[in-house]
Formats: sequence, C-alpha cells, structure tokens
Amino acid sequence: MPDVMSLIQQAIEHYQPGGEFATTRARQLEEKRGITTAGMEAQLVGRGLAGTTVGAAIPAAFEQQVGAPWRTQTEMLRGGRLMEAVLAGAGFEERKGARELEARLARERMQLQKDLQNLSLSAQERAAKEQRLHEIGMQERGWEREEWEREQG
Repeated sequence: MPDVMSLIQQAIEHYQPGGEFATTRARQLEEKRGITTAGMEAQLVGRGLAGTTVGAAIPAAFEQQVGAPWRTQTEMLRGGRLMEAVLAGAGFEERKGARELEARLARERMQLQKDLQNLSLSAQERAAKEQRLHEIGMQERGWEREEWEREQG
C-alpha cells in the first residue's frame, strides 16, 4: 500500500503544467475539434456554401466557440486540483510534525517521571527535572515558553 505522501506527489505530478491531466485534456480537445469542424463543414454544405471563403473561418470559429473556453476551463481545473494536492501535502507534513513532537514529548515525560521517582537525585537535579516536566505539560497544551513565563512573571 503506497504511503500518503507518495499518493499526494503523484497527484501533484498529474496536475503539473504539461502533466497527464493537461495532456488528456489537449487530446480531448483535438477529438472535439475533429467532430465539431466536420459538423460546421456539413452545415456549410447544407447551406450551399461549400468551397467558398466562408469555410476558411471554421478554424477561427472553433477556436472562439470551443477551443479558448476549453483551455480556460482546463487551466482552472488543473490549477485548482494542483493547489488542493499541494495543500494536502502541506497539511499532512504539518500533522506529521505535530505527531512527532507529541511522541517525543511523551517519551521525555515518561523518562522524567522515572528519574523523579529515583530518590538518589540531588535537590537541584530534581528541581530541574520537575521544571522540564512542567514545560512539557505546557507545550502539550500548546503554550510557548514565553507565554508561560509571562503568566509566571
């Protein structure tokens, strides 16, 4: 099973400019061009205008009516989905960092509690460890050291 960040990276690559999404949309537009221009030419034949200079305007009409709006929509979709993937990656990394900090603080808390139970600590060592244990508690509650010191001050 692939990890979350590799899936997010695949999505980012898919929606990058020139990526698979843009390539697929360009291919779909070319297919649409073939069908649409054939229909426009058939309309000219039906009106008796086949072979006239009016037919030369078909590529420009297609570009105006279909091509330009299609490309604009493609860029909006691609950009939006790329941004979603990038933000998902950033959010995942942020949560990962928070989880790692929580785990480190929990390990340190457990070690400090074990050390405090050891009766052979000097009074100074004991006070320093109790202070650190209190600081860890503040960090776990989301307080920064400066905020805690302001509260104490």
